[in-house]
Amino acid sequence: MQPDFYSEEDAIVGKIFVHIEKTKKGQDYKLADDILKMLLLEKMQNRTYRLLLK
Repeated sequence: MQPDFYSEEDAIVGKIFVHIEKTKKGQDYKLADDILKMLLLEKMQNRTYRLLLK
């Protein structure tokens, strides 16, 4: 996973997703996929991060 921003020191992981109108079905799946990837990173690192989705 390549997060859009990441700080090991501050324990922050985040992805940026910008959309103005109602999301399409495929975009909803991408958001869910990004959230699951951030949770997996947390589990693999055995550390709690502040997860941000903007």
